[in-house]
Amino acid sequence: MKKWGALLGFLLFVGVISAQQWDITRSIFPLTNAEAKGLLRADSSSQIFFPLTKGMDERIRVEGKKWYSIPQMTLGGGIEHDIQGNHWKPSYAGLAQWNGGFQSQRWWIDAGIFGMQGVGFPREREWAQNNQSLMGWGRVNLRNDGAIDAWDYTAKVAFKVNRYLSLEGGKGKLFVGDGYRSHFISQNASTFPYAKMSLKVGLFRFVSHWAQLKDNLLGWDHQRTKYIAMHSLSLDVKKKWNFALHEMVIWQKNDSTSVRNLDLHYLNPLAFWRPIEYAQGSADNVLLGASVSYTEQQRFKFYGQFLLDEWLLSEVKARNGWWGLKYGGQLGVKMMNVIPGLHALMEVNATRPFTYSHASPLQAWGQNGQPLAHPLGSNYAEALMMVQYSQGEKSTWQYQIAFNRHGANQNGDNYGGDIFTSYMKPVHVYGNDLFQGNDIRTGYQRLTYARKINASGWEAFGQGTYSWNTTTPSWNAWSVMIGIRTNGYIIQPWDF
Repeated sequence: MKKWGALLGFLLFVGVISAQQWDITRSIFPLTNAEAKGLLRADSSSQIFFPLTKGMDERIRVEGKKWYSIPQMTLGGGIEHDIQGNHWKPSYAGLAQWNGGFQSQRWWIDAGIFGMQGVGFPREREWAQNNQSLMGWGRVNLRNDGAIDAWDYTAKVAFKVNRYLSLEGGKGKLFVGDGYRSHFISQNASTFPYAKMSLKVGLFRFVSHWAQLKDNLLGWDHQRTKYIAMHSLSLDVKKKWNFALHEMVIWQKNDSTSVRNLDLHYLNPLAFWRPIEYAQGSADNVLLGASVSYTEQQRFKFYGQFLLDEWLLSEVKARNGWWGLKYGGQLGVKMMNVIPGLHALMEVNATRPFTYSHASPLQAWGQNGQPLAHPLGSNYAEALMMVQYSQGEKSTWQYQIAFNRHGANQNGDNYGGDIFTSYMKPVHVYGNDLFQGNDIRTGYQRLTYARKINASGWEAFGQGTYSWNTTTPSWNAWSVMIGIRTNGYIIQPWDF
């Protein structure tokens, strides 16, 4: 009994915990073998997925079955380097997930519940203590020993009305884009109620999203409600090119004059919302976007996004660093089967100061105090690379490296580094540059090896993580983890 108790205790030690991937249709590590077999289907900006009939990775492949049940779990053991104490110490975590549902040619019903308990990097614990939350999870409970407890659930129903129209609704997360990050909406924030419609006619596809969100986490008993609407029009050209335009709006439930709830103007998916918002004289937050991708021989996919929050042509020409020039962009490439089993991704992202923010912090582009797009919010630049190599069906290597530079607010002044700070008092009206404020430079590396140990999908894995910050005071953090998990259960890294 002592041996088994020691073994179980060891398996509950872990060096890192972070946000968990909720949507089983999209892997956190976007280089799966299933995606390599159908690279064109990776664009989640242009369709509603019925994944269990179109093929997914090995962990949830249930072709031929209408009802499915997918339990997943991760137990690991390891040590982490304590930044403050400058020594190594053990920490623990356990993650569990269950998804179940019904799948047919026209219906998809899915529900899931997720739970986590553990001690993460000091940066994660500090974030949780300051915000009562963890990125991707939302609200968490902090224990006296420093451990973090969290749980959440998802539920969704999708219905394919006919060959042209599909509908989906429930509670979960949305992602629009082709890469690891998104400048429109990503899986960075916690779950929320949503509805989605997709209409495909010829080369064109029209997709609309609606969702109900909450404002920041400080004061859980008094959170205010807000809503977002987003629609996208995409065009497929010769099965290689995809062009898409996006329009997004966020508005608060209560303003100084009325209780609006779901604004009927924004329920019209065929209208242009910017002129409507202007005609109403409202102070809603409207953003515009464009995306493009090019796929070559199902092996290479080049993609990009551009997000436009606000700008004036005269200020652009003046090149004087006006605070209201708010925009961001992304460029990336995926390479599948460079050699058999080797996939790679390279991506860069950047967003100017004050982007996604609003005069009213309630109308910032965020949910529960977490940005809906990139986790750094605004006033940052990032470069990242991911590589995955599979040796047959048994073992997989994964490597990720990311560098980012972020200009955070400091000394009570608004440098445009926090989207939940009102832009009414920018530190400068002119002369605003990228990374202004508290210039924080961070790096992240993670190497993981996993090997299947039985036919039921369990695999043994080992993982090393190293992150660092070169800004004074500088710090670095290490963790080493080994353990077992169900096949494909991947923890999203704290890589920002």
